[in-house]
Amino acid sequence: MNGQHNRGFGVFEPVGHVVISFPTARHAGAALQALSAIGLGGDAVRQYSDREMIEQIDSDFERVGVAASEQAHDQVKAQRDLALMGFHWLVVHAPDGELAVRIAEVAGLHGAARAQCHGTAA
Repeated sequence: MNGQHNRGFGVFEPVGHVVISFPTARHAGAALQALSAIGLGGDAVRQYSDREMIEQIDSDFERVGVAASEQAHDQVKAQRDLALMGFHWLVVHAPDGELAVRIAEVAGLHGAARAQCHGTAA
């Protein structure tokens, strides 16, 4: 993932974001267009291919050691497993719960397998 997002112990911690997995790049692209149509584009949305996600996760794991919580480690491992199956990703800035719900609804309409909100930045 990129440096704009939060990190804890070297692992991506997307506080204030919704992390969405899609079975194909086509699904992710359609959701990206739909999110853009409701005003979420530019820096608010980051898109990752399956390969980009694997590279980022592997890079994070190399730096982490034992500092990350078991829950964070398990979550990232599950994301890596999905990426290995070819899933693509959108990470969308959602500073409040109402927007996070709307993002998840839009993602669901475009084939999202999973949309996980990671709290708010505040």
